[in-house]
Amino acid sequence: KMYGDSSDEEEKVEDPLPPFQIRSSDMKEALQLKCVRICNKVVQDILGSKENERQRVSTSAMAMEIATKIKRSFDADDELKDEGAGW
Repeated sequence: KMYGDSSDEEEKVEDPLPPFQIRSSDMKEALQLKCVRICNKVVQDILGSKENERQRVSTSAMAMEIATKIKRSFDADDELKDEGAGW
């Protein structure tokens, strides 16, 4: 740490990005990456990760659960909340 840095401050380590492709967006790149991380975390929480031997096959009910959790995660984040048109 550098002189003057508080020892109480923790450096936030971001989750690694999964492979992804964004075709077109007017959203800032930092917010795009934040969205990708949120989506990846929700999918891994519900379906399991590739390393997890209990990875499940997606069903339409799971797809709805994934979409709902992603929307709630976006709404909970001040930078990603969309109060205008909605999704």
